[in-house]
Amino acid sequence: MLLELLMQTGAAVLLPVMLVCHFVRFHSVKKTLLYTLFALYLCEMCSLVGLPSVTYIRFDVNVNWIPLQDIWEVHSLLNVLLFVPLGFFLPMLWQRWSLKQAALEGFFLSLTIELLQIFTFRATDINDLITNTLGTILGYCLALLVKKCFPRLPIQGWKSSERFELYAIVLATMLLAQPLLNNVVYGAIYG
Repeated sequence: MLLELLMQTGAAVLLPVMLVCHFVRFHSVKKTLLYTLFALYLCEMCSLVGLPSVTYIRFDVNVNWIPLQDIWEVHSLLNVLLFVPLGFFLPMLWQRWSLKQAALEGFFLSLTIELLQIFTFRATDINDLITNTLGTILGYCLALLVKKCFPRLPIQGWKSSERFELYAIVLATMLLAQPLLNNVVYGAIYG
């Protein structure tokens, strides 16, 4: 059960990669732990939204271009909740974030996911862009509230460019390494 969870979320690949990043790039236990937490969240997000992998790519254009159509369904609320941590992490880990910047980050990350879903069995939906961006905004507002309630809480203020490194690590993990490792492990166990 634990092995399946580690494999599905990419943690079996991500954790050793983050350990290497600690020694090569981050040089801070606190930074490595917080970045690993953020990267694990991103891996779980990728797992939940159904990103394509090198072992299964299928071109399937299934797009909803009509905004607000069926937006009041349960999956829309789940999309909002899925992106709240993103909005929360951004101003807590990296320097100077405005609401507009956080909303744009959520929008572009969501857009990337939606475009990649064209290569899976999942539908690409304009409503997902709306709800994911809304979730990021709510997470950002929650971070502001936490900062206000706990003014002594240390905000890290690390370099914003490092988040792109984390995005690249997670993308490589979920698109390449995790699916290949899954095939090897499941082949050894069930083969």
